[in-house]
Amino acid sequence: MGFDADLYRGTAEAYARYRLPYPPPMLSSLLSRVAGRTRLMDLACGTGQLAFALCDAFTSTWAVDQEPEMVAAVASRGVSRVRPIVASAERLIAPPGAFDLIVIGNAFHRLARERVASPAFTWLKPGGALALCWSDSPWAGNAPWQATFRSVIDAWRDRLGDRLPPGWSQARSVTPDAAVLRSAGFSPAGRSTFTLPHTWTASTLAGFTYSTSFLPRRLFGTQAGAFEAELERLLPGPLTDVSYAYDLAYKPITPGS
Repeated sequence: MGFDADLYRGTAEAYARYRLPYPPPMLSSLLSRVAGRTRLMDLACGTGQLAFALCDAFTSTWAVDQEPEMVAAVASRGVSRVRPIVASAERLIAPPGAFDLIVIGNAFHRLARERVASPAFTWLKPGGALALCWSDSPWAGNAPWQATFRSVIDAWRDRLGDRLPPGWSQARSVTPDAAVLRSAGFSPAGRSTFTLPHTWTASTLAGFTYSTSFLPRRLFGTQAGAFEAELERLLPGPLTDVSYAYDLAYKPITPGS
């Protein structure tokens, strides 16, 4: 089971515009738990939400993604201390012991986790940290409008064809992320969660949908107008809280390291 390499093709513009930034309290908390500030890697970086939010705290930053359009969006920002790199997380070549922090934003579940965790452990300095960063999708929650949004999304996925591999989420149920990291040598340090208010509108919900791998704008073709009209009719601008989190794990410091 694996995800197609080009699932996010054509989504970079929507991704940069409609994906919510990670909140400053979460970023400050994360940085307070990182010992070094020399080199950062944003792995499976998308359009660089984490790379740009954290790069001022480090001397240099690698922003790595297998999607050329995503990396081009990173490069277009012209930030000299951020190095854009086109490479899959599973095939990236990086110097051992070179990074103080590796962050993976909303992507670890899409990667071959064991094939990423082991080299990531090698790339980190002793005492360095790996942070799996997460944010809630707008359809995640118990509010009535979220249930409506889920039903709309599910109906369009059925109509346009599901692009995700069947049973993709089962592997994480059988082997949780923390177990994968522990097997690679990491010492998991738990999850930190943050909640902030955010107002979604039908327009921004459509834009967020177009940033996803399973319903990108190009998949709708001439039906995009019908999708947007349905959201306008059913979801006239709800208010909800958005939850963010990071799971932190350290590379232990061993004698002689």
